[in-house]
Amino acid sequence: MSVYKDKRNGTWYVKYRINGKSTSKRGFKLKSDAVAWEQEKAVELKKYGQMDNRNMTVEELSQKWLPVYEQTGIEDSTIHKTKQIIKNHILPHIGNYKVADLSIELLTDVAAKWKEELVKSDPFNYTKRMLDYAVQLRAIPTNPMNSIVKPRKKHDKTFTNNNFFNEKQLHNFIKCIKKDYEEKNPRAFMVLWLALFTGMRKQELQALTWQDVKFTKSGGIIHINKAIKNAKHPYLGSPKTANSYRWISIDKKTASYLKRWKQQQIDILTKLGFNPHQKEQLIFSTYTKNKIVLGAELDKPLNKVIVRNNLKKVTFHGLRHTHATHLASIGTQPKLIADRLGDTMETVLEVYINADTEPEQGIADKFADSLV
Repeated sequence: MSVYKDKRNGTWYVKYRINGKSTSKRGFKLKSDAVAWEQEKAVELKKYGQMDNRNMTVEELSQKWLPVYEQTGIEDSTIHKTKQIIKNHILPHIGNYKVADLSIELLTDVAAKWKEELVKSDPFNYTKRMLDYAVQLRAIPTNPMNSIVKPRKKHDKTFTNNNFFNEKQLHNFIKCIKKDYEEKNPRAFMVLWLALFTGMRKQELQALTWQDVKFTKSGGIIHINKAIKNAKHPYLGSPKTANSYRWISIDKKTASYLKRWKQQQIDILTKLGFNPHQKEQLIFSTYTKNKIVLGAELDKPLNKVIVRNNLKKVTFHGLRHTHATHLASIGTQPKLIADRLGDTMETVLEVYINADTEPEQGIADKFADSLV
């Protein structure tokens, strides 16, 4: 930095470098004013660094941080979720604020709003991460999020714990999907039946191929070895956890329905001009492109049959919950339920059952025999 006199008008100016470029601050009437500004700027640059990020907005910070975050080896689905959280929940509240202007009071107020918007604290966590990065960029000296107590929303467990059909409701649900979908919408029928009679996760159902199914004299088995990652463009990825890799037995009726659906799918896709005999043919695919069916599309037939028949409201995950709860009610050992669901014993005991049960064999037949 240097102070110079502008010979044209007699004022003083300071030349300095910022962002790798030479620039100047002009218009000082007195040399002492220019020197004072120069000294103040030198302290500022030493504190914040040569990159002048003090005027950077939160939106600009997010654009700098996301590429760095993507390089940490996280999956595409997580990147997509992060972008959606930033776009839908962070930027609407603080996107236009300068990072340097984010006060503890402001962020405390915004965090309270996030608590009302969402059960999870993702916006809080991602804002904290971005501001940690802002500290690294020397846009701010400290992260104000470190001074904020994360607000926690009390979870209403009433719906979560009751997100399943009891035995009477279950029998009625089975009658309704047979009535509404078995002939008119065979894909919807098979999706809902298989979800109910295997306890599979929705993402596992979406990823199933015919290569994963082996039919046997007693019914069959299904190999769970992949799951859909719900990024902007869904793709086949690894299952949710190491426990999720498993074989699931199916009863004779479910096997017969799968065989029937396989032929129905062949007929439908052939008429639509697709090759249904390809090696990686999905069991449930779109009719427009023979590609992955979006999760929301699997929710639609469930929601429709519930509304149409005035059934108890459950989510798609509620079918998995129903499967586990019913198995527990007929005396299936928790370890067997956990193995079938691809979950841990702890999760099964906490979420699906409240007491120990005695060991039982023939888990798939036992579920089916009690219902059909």
